[in-house]
This record gives sequence, structure tokens and C-alpha cells, in this order.
Amino acid sequence: MRNPVCATDTSGEIVDGLFFQVLGQSTEFLDDEEFQEKDIFVPATSDESYLAAARPVVQKRDERDVFGCGTDKTHQTRKLLYAISIVVENGATLPVFWSTEHFFVMSDCIEKMEKAGLRGTESIQPKFESMEYTNPRMRDGLRVMTFPGRPFFRHFKVTPPGAENCSSCGQAPVVCQSCGYINRSCPKCNQQIISIEKDLPEGSPLIRYRLDEVSVLDGSRWDGSDFLDEGIITRRALKLFQKEGIGPCVALNYPTYIGNCTPEQRGKLREMSGLPL
Repeated sequence: MRNPVCATDTSGEIVDGLFFQVLGQSTEFLDDEEFQEKDIFVPATSDESYLAAARPVVQKRDERDVFGCGTDKTHQTRKLLYAISIVVENGATLPVFWSTEHFFVMSDCIEKMEKAGLRGTESIQPKFESMEYTNPRMRDGLRVMTFPGRPFFRHFKVTPPGAENCSSCGQAPVVCQSCGYINRSCPKCNQQIISIEKDLPEGSPLIRYRLDEVSVLDGSRWDGSDFLDEGIITRRALKLFQKEGIGPCVALNYPTYIGNCTPEQRGKLREMSGLPL
């Protein structure tokens, strides 16, 4: 008998094209397996060569833990960036700078986002550890977006049915039904619940935790922001990026579960995306 598995829930009504993870980089630095037909590349308006673009290198960053669970205040739901120090390699100034960790963008682009009425355009000004390769425009205008919108990944699912609670005491759920936090050990009896080992011994009481490459969002939990945790943006924001040439950046499609959305929630997603949901 196989051990129960805790993994991404890919069942039900799932659609593409509502939300994207945005990365400041060119497609030439992504493998073919990473960039799919549903993903979108946004070029910059600048004529400068992408290879000659300046690149921020993070030296230090300060983040605070956010405990946003409505059921258990000990569940850490995200980290929020509030300070960052960088050095910048010599190169041209573009609307978006290459970085797979953070989204570095010039302040005039953020002004365009704000003017368009996008929600969650908060950003911070980085501290430059060295001014050797920077020009005044970059020093004054470079920003890092913080993506303050609430996380809304679909909760992981434990299979088979009946294995959703601690196998030792049966009292506590493996996955918090409020925020999606996964308990590595039982909050009731303190026994280990989860293991990341692929080959658990037969009969082990542990549940195998499978971190899949594909993540799914839960449309019913979207808070209306255009810039959300994990560098996720709405289709509405992406359209502005394309219109204004806010790039170079790659927008990777995030599949979204909408099967439990109310008519009102579907309407908001439809209004945001322009898709016939």
C-alpha cells in the first residue's frame, strides 16, 4: 500500500491567462521547458542592447515575516521585503532590469502603473553599496517592487481521501484549511506528519510531501490586487506592460482554479482579464 501524498491540487475547473509570474529577464536565459506557449515575453521600448543593460546584484535584503492566517496566528504566510542593498554592474538603463529574485524597474514605469489605476504598485528605493557604475538617473529612479497583494495559492491536497489529518492522533489537519500552511509536525501531538523522501518504507505513518513544478492559484482568494506575492501580476497589469513597453521581462502563466468562485468573484476576474469565464 502506497503512502498518502500531499501535493498540488490540479483537479476541477482550471483556466490559463488570468495571472502571470513576472521576471526581469530575456527569453534567451530560459530553457525551452521553462518558457511555454502560454507564457509571454514583453520587450523593452529602449533601443539599447539587452546584453548591455545594467544588472543589479543584491548584497543584502531585509524582510519581515507575515502571519496572515485567520485561524492560527503561528502560521507564517509570506515574507515582505522592506529594505535592499545592491551594486549595479555597468550597463544601459532600461525600464526593467534583469533579476530572477526581485523586480527592479524605473520609477517612471511605476508612475504609469499608478496612473492606470493598478492596485499594489508599492515599491522601495534600493541602497547603492557602490556608485562606481551608476548614473544619476539610475540612482534616483531605480525601484524594487514589493508585490504586497495577499498570497492565493490553491491549498495542497492530501490523497487518498481520509488521510487529511495526522495519522497518529487524527485531530489536526495536515494542510490548514484557512491559509494553506502545511504542518510538518502535528500541532496537537507533536508527531512528525510530512516527509520529503520519495521512497518511504511501506507502512510508514508519514505523508510524502511532493513539491510539484506546477503551482495552481485559487481565484476565489484573489484580493483584487494587480501585484501579488511571489511576483505574480494580473492579466490587466500585463496588458499595460505590453502597451507601455515595460520590459524586458518574461510573464510565466499561472493556472488558476475557479471552480469554487461565486458569480461575483467570476465577474471580477472576467472584468480584470477580459476573458469569457
